[in-house]
Amino acid sequence: MDRGKRFLILFLFLITFWILLPAVLIIASLLLDSALNMGFSPAGIIPVLSWSLLIPSSILLVLAVIQFRLQAGEWPVSALPSRDLAQGGLYDVWRHPIYLFFVLVMVSLGLVLGSGSMLALVIPIFSGAVVIYAGREEKRLAAAFGSCCRGYIKRTAAIVPKLQILVRCLLLPIVRLVFGVKVTGRNSIPLKGPLFVVASHRSFLDPLFAACGVKRYLNYVTTHQMFRGRLSSFLFSRIGCIPRKRYARDAACVRSIYQVIRECGAVVIFPEGERSWTGAMGPLKEEVIRLLLRFPDVPILPLRIQGNYNVWPRWRSRPAAGRVKVEVLPAFTPDRNETATSLSEKLRLLIEPNDPGVFENNSVSTRGIEKILYRCPACMEFVSGFDSGASSFRCRECGTVFHLSGTYSLCFSNGERDVTVSLDQAYRGIRITPADMKSTCSACGKEITLPDEERLIAYLPDVEIVRDEQEEALRSKERGSMMLTDRRVIFNTGSVSEVLHSSTASVTTEGSARLQMFCSSSNTLYQLKIDSGSVPLWQDLIVAAVREATGRMPVRS
Repeated sequence: MDRGKRFLILFLFLITFWILLPAVLIIASLLLDSALNMGFSPAGIIPVLSWSLLIPSSILLVLAVIQFRLQAGEWPVSALPSRDLAQGGLYDVWRHPIYLFFVLVMVSLGLVLGSGSMLALVIPIFSGAVVIYAGREEKRLAAAFGSCCRGYIKRTAAIVPKLQILVRCLLLPIVRLVFGVKVTGRNSIPLKGPLFVVASHRSFLDPLFAACGVKRYLNYVTTHQMFRGRLSSFLFSRIGCIPRKRYARDAACVRSIYQVIRECGAVVIFPEGERSWTGAMGPLKEEVIRLLLRFPDVPILPLRIQGNYNVWPRWRSRPAAGRVKVEVLPAFTPDRNETATSLSEKLRLLIEPNDPGVFENNSVSTRGIEKILYRCPACMEFVSGFDSGASSFRCRECGTVFHLSGTYSLCFSNGERDVTVSLDQAYRGIRITPADMKSTCSACGKEITLPDEERLIAYLPDVEIVRDEQEEALRSKERGSMMLTDRRVIFNTGSVSEVLHSSTASVTTEGSARLQMFCSSSNTLYQLKIDSGSVPLWQDLIVAAVREATGRMPVRS
């Protein structure tokens, strides 16, 4: 299109829509006020309200026009097709901010002028016409930009911002303030197009820390447990979460991820599959790496989140103030000959935190540490709890005092020398061994006679047990006991049921108090809420028993 014709179109559009249209609406309203006696004199709070609405609406209207020009490569004129889809700034919240704020400007003018007909007749009719026109425009954009436009329409609002946007506006300022969140590398974030965001997972607050770093609408792959209740399912689906069943292959989760990627959305994945208990990164799940390799043209954005474990380790019941750093690293796409092993190693190097020496904290609460250190690192006796303090705890069996530094290093004396190890090293040192499987675990202290020379390994007298055979909604809760033998896990809630080790497909932890066992033969999920005691202890016991009996390692995360 030549410059003269383009200038003429812009001039006519400016005159028609930005001068004549508002003038026609105002004049028509004043004439109707006179004819229908609908005018009023603004008084009381109305003038304050009208100007409080008019000024910001006018500013946002101008800003929406400028952002459209910068992002779409053209002015917002229907006769001049845009080169790209505007998706940032105001367009990240509303898909038609120009129309929205134009209507709000006219509403505020109706209040300023005291025009009842403008508020009651002209604006509603005009708004209806705008809605119809916006719908036609969305169809035109969908034809031009395909699935990316359809995904953009899903992620944005016409009037009321999506729940994720509201959560970000309300919670992120508090999160930044309380945890002193510092973000670096934002310039490397692709602001449009499909994207995988990958980070380690060491805190319940990691989704919020990721949102602090990446200013885009994010779809989080999260545990299916979050979708068990009607209210939680409604809320988590509205903030963009994608449920994943950790205990079985979940084709629905994969399909949802495919759809988000096809629609040019951003998917946040924590490739370890669960939150770390000790602060150390676990192995990256192979299915996650293979999923990333299926989309070789989709950028992968690594986030290195540091300090997140310090502010809320999994074994502690509540968070504490601290400092968190979110480092946004440059996005990359897998090499043409990339293998799952090489991509896994590359991602680990990029996202693995490096907390020591960066986030010191002289006061670290150790309450709840017995959930992960279920026996004493000094005497190796199983414990029901430690005498915990601000930054130290004492074993009730041997009296050893342990100090926990701000970087979660464990310091104690074993009688011969002083020992300093990471919490992860301490946990690995006290984990269940083959020797522990040869006799009744002393942590349980229960002698029960079993038939056919079956050997009792552990016993839990009181546990909440919930069965789920449909894999959709957990059934009503029951309380009873649980026994672990060298052949099976036995549940007694009035009626006795069992899970043979040969059919135990996965043993995973949920939160800090729940253990989930999936029985492949009956397609049943057992969720166990262990109110007092260590969930990792029972996970380690059952995994070791299954491995001892079958030679096979069940899924742990």
